[in-house]
Amino acid sequence: MKFEYNLSISEVIGHHIAGMLLGIIGGFLGYYVMPVFFVISAFTPVLILTAILGWNPLYSLLKINHASH
Repeated sequence: MKFEYNLSISEVIGHHIAGMLLGIIGGFLGYYVMPVFFVISAFTPVLILTAILGWNPLYSLLKINHASH
């Protein structure tokens, strides 16, 4: 699998916002419902990391590229 940017800037921003919102929601809900915290905490770093890298491994597997070259 070759590392190449495959997210557009709007997707990067969307992944970052979604990751932050999931982290905040997971923090509040985790106080009351612990299993929710563990499920959400699995997805938050993935969204943040794909936003930082601009690369989504699922897009690479499916040969989807939204990045402008």
